[in-house]
Amino acid sequence: MAKVLFVDDDEVTLFLYKRMAKTLQLTAQYATNGKEALEHFQSFKPDCVFLDLNMPVMGGEAMLESLKGETDLPAIYVMLGTRLHAHNELANKGLPITDYIRKPLSADAVKEVLSKLNNKV
Repeated sequence: MAKVLFVDDDEVTLFLYKRMAKTLQLTAQYATNGKEALEHFQSFKPDCVFLDLNMPVMGGEAMLESLKGETDLPAIYVMLGTRLHAHNELANKGLPITDYIRKPLSADAVKEVLSKLNNKV
C-alpha cells in the first residue's frame, strides 16, 4: 500500500484529500505547510508527496529548496492550480520535482501517479 503525503494549507482541500485517501485505501498523512511536511519525511517516509506551492510558514518552493541535493527522496508532485506558469518558473531551478499535476487532485489522477510509481519498482 502506497504511503502518500498531501501538503496543502486549505482545510477544505485537505478534507477532500482525506476522503480520497480513504476511498483509495491509501496510507496517508497531511501537512499544512512545508515545515510540517519536512517533519513527516523523517517519521512517515512517504512514497509520494502532493505539494501545494502557496502556503504560510514555509511554502512549497522553499521546502523544495531545502531538499536540493538530498538523496532517497519520494516522488514529489507539485500541484498547480491558478499558477500554471509556475511550471516554467521552477523548471530551471534544479528542484527535486518529479512532475506537475493540476489542482484540485482527482482520485483518477492520484491512481495514475501511484500506478506509475508501482511500475518503476
